[in-house]
Amino acid sequence: MKLATICYVQESNKTLLICSKKKADPRYNAKWNGLGGKIQEGETPIEGAIREVFEESGLIVKDPILHGEILFPKMAREKEDFYCYVYVFKGYEGDLKESKEGILEWVDTDKILDRPTWTSDRIFLPWVLQGKKFKATFTYAEDGKTILDHSVVFYDE
Repeated sequence: MKLATICYVQESNKTLLICSKKKADPRYNAKWNGLGGKIQEGETPIEGAIREVFEESGLIVKDPILHGEILFPKMAREKEDFYCYVYVFKGYEGDLKESKEGILEWVDTDKILDRPTWTSDRIFLPWVLQGKKFKATFTYAEDGKTILDHSVVFYDE
């Protein structure tokens, strides 16, 4: 199982997104998403989130809120399970830099779903933006586009 993060950095009514265009797997290309990626060995999820946001944007994030944990069974080319921690960061320091990972853009938060995204994002991102805490599973078909099934449990802190 691969551990990963999905991170949404917010400022006022805007959220920082990345549009990946350099992935070997074309299913990832031209989709807008939060920043993040794989957690490295020896890192906690929050350490991985902070590192990934810095590597992809140059921003040093603070004030993390863990909103969700998502299992994506048998994802990516490797057909491995991905377990993602979904964070929102309400503060940051530094200046945005160009990313090798893709195009970065501050997007009006209420317009995020106007962009091409993963099908699962269209389901879980509203939960994140409403401040809900959740654990979910999203099972994709082999095409990487169609959700075969999903389940969620909401919880209070």
